[in-house]
Amino acid sequence: MKKVWGAAGILKQGDRICALRRKFGDFAGFYEFPGGKVEPGETAEQAVIRECKEELNVDVKILNLVEVIEHDYPGFHLNMPLYLCEIVGGELALSVHDDLIWLDELNVEQLNWIEATKNLVPKIKEIILNLTKEG
Repeated sequence: MKKVWGAAGILKQGDRICALRRKFGDFAGFYEFPGGKVEPGETAEQAVIRECKEELNVDVKILNLVEVIEHDYPGFHLNMPLYLCEIVGGELALSVHDDLIWLDELNVEQLNWIEATKNLVPKIKEIILNLTKEG
């Protein structure tokens, strides 16, 4: 099976994190975190920083690794580190997404998550609760 190496970021601003709904392609209509394929010669962290700039027009700082997602899609196996990131510059602007939702522990379960992320809902809720406690 083909292997795809990706990287994604859970974007934090204050005590909130956001989810984005894909506008087009095979995953249109599903919520996800910004990210994409790791380019040759690029680290996963560099890919997250680049993808956030390209997809959302924001600069981010990587805070920590949350999870490494391993998921089999039809036709490929995804290996994707997921990082908690802080927005440090720029103004959020959607390009490949058509919706942005700021998450709380209630609405995180209601979203139509992309398949690879569905199992992370409890961990995402935990991140949100920890950010709320810190804030």
